[in-house]
Amino acid sequence: MTQSITSPRYAHAEGYTALAFGKSGQFVCTGGSDSLVRVFYASKAERDQEAITLEQHSDNVLSLAVSRGKVISGDEEGM
Repeated sequence: MTQSITSPRYAHAEGYTALAFGKSGQFVCTGGSDSLVRVFYASKAERDQEAITLEQHSDNVLSLAVSRGKVISGDEEGM
């Protein structure tokens, strides 16, 4: 079986990135200095799908948590 190498996909613009995993390992959430939160599917069957982008912040995303299937994010002004 031949494996191909694909180009990297960038989640955020330059700067820091916060990261949280869903409890089941089904998805990965990232938040960045571009004020975006992105949700990536981690399963092999779904990992080539586009990330879900959440545009709820006006400042840098500083923290992320996942609880009961919900993403909780905080920026410089709070949650």
